[in-house]
Amino acid sequence: MQLTTPTPTQSKDLGAKVFAFGFPLLLSTETMRQATAEGVSGSGVAANAFAHVSRFPDPSFRAIVAANVDTLYSSAWLDLSLEPVLMQLPDTGGRSYLISITDAWTGVFASFTRRTMGEGEHTVAIVGPGWSGDLPADTRRVDAPTSYAWAIFHLHGRGPQDLAACRAIQRRLTLIPMSHDGAGEAPPQPGDVSALAPLSTAYQQVMEMDAPQFLAALALRMGANPPAPADGPLLERLSAIGLRPGKPFEWSDIPAETREGLAAGLEEGREMVASEARTDGGGGWLVNSPAGEASTDTDYIGRARAAGFALGASRPVDAIFPLSTTDSEGRPLSGRHEYAISFESGALPPVEAHWSLGVYDLDQLLVDNPLDRYALGDRDELELDADGTVRIVVRHEPPERPGANWLPAPEDGFYLMLHLYQPDEGVLDGTWTAPPIRRID
Repeated sequence: MQLTTPTPTQSKDLGAKVFAFGFPLLLSTETMRQATAEGVSGSGVAANAFAHVSRFPDPSFRAIVAANVDTLYSSAWLDLSLEPVLMQLPDTGGRSYLISITDAWTGVFASFTRRTMGEGEHTVAIVGPGWSGDLPADTRRVDAPTSYAWAIFHLHGRGPQDLAACRAIQRRLTLIPMSHDGAGEAPPQPGDVSALAPLSTAYQQVMEMDAPQFLAALALRMGANPPAPADGPLLERLSAIGLRPGKPFEWSDIPAETREGLAAGLEEGREMVASEARTDGGGGWLVNSPAGEASTDTDYIGRARAAGFALGASRPVDAIFPLSTTDSEGRPLSGRHEYAISFESGALPPVEAHWSLGVYDLDQLLVDNPLDRYALGDRDELELDADGTVRIVVRHEPPERPGANWLPAPEDGFYLMLHLYQPDEGVLDGTWTAPPIRRID
């Protein structure tokens, strides 16, 4: 079929669409580059090896925003371009956990929990596109749609006294390139890091790319990370301007009026991607746009916004994190006021794994408080009112009777976030919603 150069109007529309389409790929691959390049992230994290954060988050923790204080985190960037990688999942001793694996387009293509894997140890082979061969016996095969992927491990502890046991479990979570299984050169070793290096610069760098840089990088990185079949119509439009996966892209080969339209459209797409990525969950709560499935997701704006706000987010069936900076009447949350979140009798968050309510500053980081208490949830002995209601009080100054249900807040503005791991159907279909955040002073 003869492809024609788009008109200026068509070029602008194409530019806006291609920015949203390509943003997740460029963000994830740039983040991987920074994380695995010595001297860039400062963490010394190798590809195909887990980096473990071997302590429960506290106010000195800066690696992950809105971190769950009952969780140990591990992260691994996977390079599947040469061969499969074998992931050894440890026996967690009945503790809940989540391993979520996203492809280079930020779609979740695999997740492992006690619900999906059962108890005991398991070996999973993560296989990149185009590979063929035999895998070791008793290995579950998972096919990745791209050569690069990101695995994030959440292990839910049973309180501070459980830290040593959780660390031992964490160290048994390993990755082995298949050629190293049982013989040959030693594989990359897991590392304990005090904090996974913040990589916010990747977002900034992609957002600041001009049109020639963005389109050339997109063409290059699509070579190792093929788009999904559902992206065919957009790829056909891109081929009309000479942009093809894995092929050099020459901005100067495009007519001037087409370049002008593309540049204007890319700027428009950039502004749309940077806008709100959450939906109203009621009662003052917002819900993040969910991670998509790369093979079917052509909501490019939604996918890009979700990636920009929470790169590496899990599927809703595995984890949902309602959050808020306002009360039920839309007023900003502030430690100068007192708030109540009341879970009626029998209406605590319905989850199969773990839930907690955490409080953070406006950068979504934990803040010191005299109780050393940063979250309340199913690991705590919460007090019940006479009617069975669990009423959590959030304020900066101690209440007259602090009790077990006081969640200390920062002095000024703050975030609240619910961590809901393996939510029940009621959360997913909206039958259960988080209680309103009521200001009571």
